[in-house]
Amino acid sequence: MKTFYSRLAGFRRISSIRSRCSTFPLLSLGTALIFVQPCAADPFEFENTDSLVTTRSEHTATLPQNGDMLTVDGHNAAGGNWTATNRLIMGRYSHTATLLPNGKVLVAGGSYDSGYLASAELYDPASGTWMPTGRLITPRSQHTATLLPNGRVLVAGGSNGYRYLAEAELYDPSSGIWSATANLATRRYEHTAALLRNGKVLVAGGSNYNGVLASAELYDVGLGFSIQ
Repeated sequence: MKTFYSRLAGFRRISSIRSRCSTFPLLSLGTALIFVQPCAADPFEFENTDSLVTTRSEHTATLPQNGDMLTVDGHNAAGGNWTATNRLIMGRYSHTATLLPNGKVLVAGGSYDSGYLASAELYDPASGTWMPTGRLITPRSQHTATLLPNGRVLVAGGSNGYRYLAEAELYDPSSGIWSATANLATRRYEHTAALLRNGKVLVAGGSNYNGVLASAELYDVGLGFSIQ
């Protein structure tokens, strides 16, 4: 696999030892979208590649099952070769993008000129089109989204401009509906969330009213969060 890094309008990549030349599109969320088809450099070496079609920051990058990396807008929405794809229904930054088991990409929340967003959209790589899906219960940005073993997506924490959030919710791809789940034990935004091999989700760090956090907690489906 490859990991992509963006600095200003330039784009850099690091290649793995397993793949020398492959197609990887990049997804960035805003109102414009782009794909990249890079060819790997030597293992574990960085290589310059072509610039993005649009400069951007606070975007997302998701690798759909078709191998194309999808990048979805961000601030000022911005190698191999990049080509434009269809625009989001709603421009946004500081959102999340999650690859679902059905191959679609769920983009949720974020911020825009109008404020903090509760809207969510689905991207279909096969058709290159976006469609709306259920709205988050709580508008938020700078949150996390984690695909659970049962196929649902856990969204946790973030900020909505008025307060830092402890609220968490679950997205069901089969119905497109969000439902509330147990709150975080500690309000936090700009944290990380990682699915562990035992099916639990580790939420760590971030910030809130008290500054930068060192605390971490575990989410267990059916049991909620617990401080570690």
